[in-house]
Amino acid sequence: EDPTAQPETPETPDVPVTPTDPETPTEPETPSVPENEWIALPAGNTYVLDTDGIDSGAMYLIVASSYAKALSATTSNNNAVSITIDGNNATADAAYGWIFTASGSGYTIQNNGTYLGRSSSKLAAGSSSTTWTVSNSGSGQYTITQSSGSSNWWGGSKYYVRWSNSNGYFQASTSSTDPVRLYKY
Repeated sequence: EDPTAQPETPETPDVPVTPTDPETPTEPETPSVPENEWIALPAGNTYVLDTDGIDSGAMYLIVASSYAKALSATTSNNNAVSITIDGNNATADAAYGWIFTASGSGYTIQNNGTYLGRSSSKLAAGSSSTTWTVSNSGSGQYTITQSSGSSNWWGGSKYYVRWSNSNGYFQASTSSTDPVRLYKY
């Protein structure tokens, strides 16, 4: 016997093959998601720094301006999570993404069916929607504000969503107008 000889291949019966048409490739269907419904995404999602304004219905990370901290849906003072930032990209779990939905002259901000709200100077998450004003300050910087009380010069307050590095959490502040960064999924 020849040691270099290839073994015989058994014959296979003819199996009909359906050719695919290269002109019309098949692609998986993209599922449609009703507006304001939470979208479950795998961990470690990449979000891109948003510089051109809010898109209603899109998911964003709310990130401290100078720190790799994102706002979670926790209602306590322990509302910050560490994320990874690399250039204009941020990587974080989808659980930290907030859906911004146009509402009147502002936006409701929602995480997994819970709305971002405010209780005094603390950010709160609850079932009641609060309308926030979101202003693009440029270069991915945004101010997120909510006004309370009278808008007259003698009353009312404007609260800014901001990161407090000295406290180590996000808060609603009337005195500090620090912007946050928004990263879009």
